[in-house]
Amino acid sequence: MGNEDLNNSNYTCDELPPSSIIKWPGVHLISIDSIKDAKIGVGIENPVDGVRTVGIILQINEEGVIAGINECCSSGKENLRFKLKNVDLVIKRSERYDGKFNNDENFERLVLEVKPFNRLPTSSWKALIQARLYVAEYGGSFRLVMGEVFELSTNSSDPPLELRIDQKIFAIKLEMRYINECYREMPLFKDGDLEVFATKYDPEPFAWVHRALLALYTPKLVWYFGGFWSFAISTFVLSDDGTVLNNRIVSKDHDITKEQFLELLYQIYRTGRPISSNLENLSIAATKLDCELILWKLCRFMAGNSDELNFIEKVKKSAKLGLNEAIKQISYNVVKTGEWEMLQNGGFDARECFGQKIYCNYVLPAIVEAINDKNNVDNSFLRACLYEQKHKCPVPGFDSPYEASNPFNASIELDNKKFIYVNIGILQANECLEKFAGFDGSGMKFGQLKLRPIISSNLKAEMEYNQLRLEQVLSPLLALMYGTGDNVPNNLIRSCLIFACDHGMKKIVKELEEMICNELITGPNILLNHFQFAERYHLKNLERFSLWQLECEE
Repeated sequence: MGNEDLNNSNYTCDELPPSSIIKWPGVHLISIDSIKDAKIGVGIENPVDGVRTVGIILQINEEGVIAGINECCSSGKENLRFKLKNVDLVIKRSERYDGKFNNDENFERLVLEVKPFNRLPTSSWKALIQARLYVAEYGGSFRLVMGEVFELSTNSSDPPLELRIDQKIFAIKLEMRYINECYREMPLFKDGDLEVFATKYDPEPFAWVHRALLALYTPKLVWYFGGFWSFAISTFVLSDDGTVLNNRIVSKDHDITKEQFLELLYQIYRTGRPISSNLENLSIAATKLDCELILWKLCRFMAGNSDELNFIEKVKKSAKLGLNEAIKQISYNVVKTGEWEMLQNGGFDARECFGQKIYCNYVLPAIVEAINDKNNVDNSFLRACLYEQKHKCPVPGFDSPYEASNPFNASIELDNKKFIYVNIGILQANECLEKFAGFDGSGMKFGQLKLRPIISSNLKAEMEYNQLRLEQVLSPLLALMYGTGDNVPNNLIRSCLIFACDHGMKKIVKELEEMICNELITGPNILLNHFQFAERYHLKNLERFSLWQLECEE
């Protein structure tokens, strides 16, 4: 299609469906996907009135040529919207360049912005894309002018793809191919055995949650649940006057809004929603309910991932969010990186900058601890480590007596007749509880649930090949499910993924698939293994990524 003679036929705006035409000042952009067969990609005639007309074709490797639809946004400006499988791709004229260019041919220079948008406000999408841009001058053929790999995301802070179209160009063709695609819809929280109301006056709950999962992340609430085992349904109300009414727990101590609690649930249920989406709401809910696992993630984010902020800005923002542990982490690390010494040499006064309370309670103790560790001649780990390496996230002991006695846990029998104890809510949230042998949903009783995992022939073969025991496989897998571990050792990833597939853990499978995609390809055998593994377990992203790597090798 890139080699057709573009002089075969000419088309003007009047001959195309009105919905495919975008009329900007000085420029008309036309989606020419509706011109079939030999007419695709042919000439769009430039009118004699000086208004430039540009035709555009968008083709996705897995979806074909897609129709563009005229869309008028709230500001009154027109955009061209392409409906992809999971998101809408919007092409608009860049406002940064409007009116900045003049040329002898009286045509406007065109700069287009390509940006994906969610159809649902609670969904997220990102994709690693290989793109090729073809352009054609009037009377010529399509020629390739750009071939790049880049990431597109619905995250509002991520920049759009910019296409600068020279004034001589009258037709463009953008081919996009997915290398990796991740689309997630946030849950509606319609499943669970615990109703959540914003106030005692609300007629309907805004969420149903699994109380075992909530008990794991919010130990502060555990004592509330203890008296409700005799009820089929328990109710948790977020804020009111501290009374109990009709099996509804109302506590003024929590004083959490619906929006704050939902932000917390998005993290508890590991939906993939960026932790930075609403730091204020998440911090308030996690702090008031003492969610240690979520607070640890928040502190790690503030200390390590908000790189656009300097030390002073990080401490002040953490203080504003009430993340005192993050202040300690940031202050400790600034000593280890050498930045603290530079600040001191420049006359920096931390007490004056942060105030007496923040400085004395959090900054100074962490600074002193870091200096002592840095000067420790007997311990090389303490000399070099960062705060998060020294003070690690609390990890449940899956075989500890405490976990064995926890009524929110189920026992899982291992291959050596040993038992580990896993939170029932974790299994429910990952939709895998019913996959275990021994589960009978109709007769489930907390504290009495005994499960046996499925050991498929594929899992058994993989474990034997790597000389692994089931306990070795489940340990990092459960850490991933609990949110206390981000990485799985390379020799365990495939066994973990097979176990997750066998037990219907779709979200976990996606995360493990991503880890395999990140493996270093050192030879054709590994690449072949990736293809075979992707085909066997229907891993679309691994298949795409492996194919792309194969083409790069060629």
